[in-house]
Amino acid sequence: MASFDEVAELIRTMYASVWSEWYRGRAGVPRATLRVEPGCLTSGYDPKTDTVWIYVAEGNLEDHDIADPEAWPIWRIELIEEMLHEYQYKMVRTPSAVGRRLFEQHNRRFSDRGHGDDFFTAIAECSSSLGMSPEQLIDALCGLNFPGGS
Repeated sequence: MASFDEVAELIRTMYASVWSEWYRGRAGVPRATLRVEPGCLTSGYDPKTDTVWIYVAEGNLEDHDIADPEAWPIWRIELIEEMLHEYQYKMVRTPSAVGRRLFEQHNRRFSDRGHGDDFFTAIAECSSSLGMSPEQLIDALCGLNFPGGS
């Protein structure tokens, strides 16, 4: 079983690495505050405070892949999704044609607000940095067909 502190450090490290890749060459864009907390609350991004919240449930610390930085445990799925929301708010001014197409094809896979064609534009713009197509990233965010997945 992994410790909360070990998982929190993996989350912070991945956030810093992915954020640096997505915002490379974009001076003046502030990094969100990353809050990693224990609990069973819903992770999220708050654009008003520019904060990414990732919650790690105690039961997830027992997951076989929780400490594997190459796998896609629940914390990684949540982190990447919330980082996409951060990117959506900070970088996407106009949804792209690809973002609109992805939204039309996959919007029913995401149930709550904030998953419009601008969110799917963020997926289109960021997926290649993760070594994935936009469709593969959508599948990963939905817990399907990704490296380390079952």
